[in-house]
Amino acid sequence: MGGRETAEEIDSAAFGWVARLDRGDLDPEQNAALATWLAGDPRRQGALLRAEALWSTLDAPLAAGPPFVNPILTRRKTARTWSRRSALAGAGAALAAGVAGLLVFNSEEASLITEVGEVRHLPLTDGSTIDMNTQSRVQVAMQPRLRRIRLREGEAWFKVAKNPSRPFVVEAGDVRVRAVGTAFSVRVFNGGAEVMVSEGVVEAWLVGAQDRAMRVSANESAVIRERAPATLVPVEPLQVERKLAWREGRIDLDGETVAQAVAEFNRYSVRKIRIRNPKLAQERIYGVFMINNQIDFVNSIETAFSVKGAIDADYITLY
Repeated sequence: MGGRETAEEIDSAAFGWVARLDRGDLDPEQNAALATWLAGDPRRQGALLRAEALWSTLDAPLAAGPPFVNPILTRRKTARTWSRRSALAGAGAALAAGVAGLLVFNSEEASLITEVGEVRHLPLTDGSTIDMNTQSRVQVAMQPRLRRIRLREGEAWFKVAKNPSRPFVVEAGDVRVRAVGTAFSVRVFNGGAEVMVSEGVVEAWLVGAQDRAMRVSANESAVIRERAPATLVPVEPLQVERKLAWREGRIDLDGETVAQAVAEFNRYSVRKIRIRNPKLAQERIYGVFMINNQIDFVNSIETAFSVKGAIDADYITLY
């Protein structure tokens, strides 16, 4: 079977490797197979560590990997966990090189990505959660006095467990966002980031300008970028929910132009939608669609505006 592995397939394979490790040391042939598997896709390294972390919290093996959400980022320092870590350490030079950047997971650090069309829910050890949108990459560092998240690309929503002595800081390029106990989203773009707060208050600033930090409260959105004044705008609660509909696998359109709607759908699919009709691009559209159902969206466009679409392997074209 061809094609790129899905996240679910990788997670399932990772649980299989953890089960083998839990039964005892791998023989040289199995060590080599594990090293080869890890080297085949960078996503597998994080999947193996997540599976191991989840396994350590269970009394019995999982039957299968999770269907849509990722396992929890947590860890119990048990003798069984460390015996598996020893087995991992013996998997050879290729394995060591593959996971060296992630072995600090026992101090609660990890790197995580989502591919095109993936949406993941990640509970953290402190009770906080991260929802990652499509094509996003985060690095988690849960330190004793600081919870630090680096959002390297994409978009994520953070539900922060209250802990005044342990601030929660999101780094998005040169933008910093600090919270104690709140809920907010951050979306990275070239030269800055957009911060939207759904609960509580955060402080946001550019690196080197913390003395000019902006307070962003619930139902407010701020755009912070280099070489431009920060902007703060109110957002209706319903609009906040619409903007965060991706967490439930939905795109909620309420008067966006067709061009804007197409741009949003294109974030979630390798096959892109193109518009060949300038007038159509400016029409307004309403409705709720699943992020993985381009065809339903295109059929609605065809019906609403009496246009035709053509589908091939790479594009859906609206004429």
